[in-house]
Amino acid sequence: MMKSKLWRIPCAALFALINATAGAALVDQPDGTVLDTNLNIYWTQDAGYAGGPMTWFEAQNWIASLNNTKYIGFNNWRLPQVAPVNGAAFDITNSFDGSTDNGYNITSRASELSYMYHVNLGNLALYDTAGNFGQPGWGLKNTGPFPRLAVGAYWTKVDNPTDSAQAFIVGMGNGHQNFFAKDTLHYAWAVRDAAVPIPAAVWLFSTGLLGLLGTAGKRRPIYRD
Repeated sequence: MMKSKLWRIPCAALFALINATAGAALVDQPDGTVLDTNLNIYWTQDAGYAGGPMTWFEAQNWIASLNNTKYIGFNNWRLPQVAPVNGAAFDITNSFDGSTDNGYNITSRASELSYMYHVNLGNLALYDTAGNFGQPGWGLKNTGPFPRLAVGAYWTKVDNPTDSAQAFIVGMGNGHQNFFAKDTLHYAWAVRDAAVPIPAAVWLFSTGLLGLLGTAGKRRPIYRD
């Protein structure tokens, strides 16, 4: 009987880990970052670590300094990414339903900051998807594990495809993605890509644990009935 009970304990722990990881989105890390299991990237937990608003050029210089000094041991820091929501080419016409790359309610994983605002944190945009102004509950109501997340716009690493003097920003106070001149002042937030896709990491861990359990099951029991 004791052997059977000992088997159940690691199995229960394994299934709890798999279930918890599958449902996780933002997971605190001991090094001062937060793992985003949806986007497979790490965010600095201190969203104000860069200081106050700065130009895009200053933000890029700040990122370079993080990489040059291997901040918390890594040199792959960058500003958040933006890619076309349609998967092909940027569409910078204005929209309210998240169907273009310029507007509100962009929930596509192609925009890391917009995805953070709308999906991971569950905040509402200033406009609803029908274009109605001031929808109830809009704004940065939930900062999640980022207590210094500012009610303001944050730079991305990506240029406006029609004007390289501008770069995409995302308003973390109203959920608006658009672009501004690179010499204007906005916040900067550092992210880095995870080395191994999260589902694969979980799979490797779980299969390794199952292998250990299988090996342990073949050994003579320590306890006897």
